[in-house]
Amino acid sequence: PGFSKFTIEPTFWKELEYAGAHIESPYGRISSHWKRSESGIKLDVKIPFNSEALIRLPANAEATMNILRNDGTDCDDFQYANSGILLGSGCYSIIFNEPLL
Repeated sequence: PGFSKFTIEPTFWKELEYAGAHIESPYGRISSHWKRSESGIKLDVKIPFNSEALIRLPANAEATMNILRNDGTDCDDFQYANSGILLGSGCYSIIFNEPLL
């Protein structure tokens, strides 16, 4: 069924400090929001129950990436796949240094 697997691939335009979007799927709300700060970029994603998302980040972002669960604990059970990271259901914060473009 549609939306059980999807891709989130945000573009971090220099002119924007933040951006976000969401959509209601048959499995629940899918959301992606990012915000730029002096320490880097924080991307918050929500992946509904029984779904998985491929998160594609800019080149070199994964070198400084830290993934946290909604409760603030480190997420170390993600997988690398198809030029991105694969995450299952849940709410995550992905924090990384802004890559040089």
